[in-house]
Amino acid sequence: MAAGYGTDTEAMSRAARGIESAADDAESVLEDTGPAQASGFGVVHVDPPQPYAEGVGVLAESGAAFVGVLRAFAMNISASAEGYAADDAANTSTVTNAGGNL
Repeated sequence: MAAGYGTDTEAMSRAARGIESAADDAESVLEDTGPAQASGFGVVHVDPPQPYAEGVGVLAESGAAFVGVLRAFAMNISASAEGYAADDAANTSTVTNAGGNL
């Protein structure tokens, strides 16, 4: 009999939870991300630090988008694990029922 592909739904669920946890961690760091209030930006820097502050805002937005992607990825893994588990249960039932007719 040829061996097919296999899945470990528990491992998939653990991975999804780990990714979700990483997204939570990243999100908590992003909450503290923002331009610092700098006084006396320096004699060399005669312009206010506005371009730098805008850059920090862009980085924070990028980080938030990345968190969203992590959450979606975790959700897809979790949904796949649930689908595989349901298929496995249905297949087990079919095989068991077929064996009962022997």
